[in-house]
Amino acid sequence: MAESFDGTEHPHVYARLGALMNQLQDHGFRAKLGRDLLTVSNPGGPAAGTTVTVTCKPWVLDAERLWFFDGSGEPIEQADNVTDAAVIIAAGLTSES
Repeated sequence: MAESFDGTEHPHVYARLGALMNQLQDHGFRAKLGRDLLTVSNPGGPAAGTTVTVTCKPWVLDAERLWFFDGSGEPIEQADNVTDAAVIIAAGLTSES
């Protein structure tokens, strides 16, 4: 989030990204929370070094509800579903493709 909230960012974005970071770290992934994004990497296994960037923002196609998005802007999961989002991200980080 910005240093001071100016109304253009959702006030719950940082908390949702933080909750997602905790879920992923609990499962052995490296995660670093920035001001408005989360960088997650796989530290081991066949897909070691794989990294994904996650943002959180309202999605116009879902009545402006908060969603997690990957670095290319593709939706991952609704931000209320932190566990589901963590599973989806973990699966992407552990696949060998």
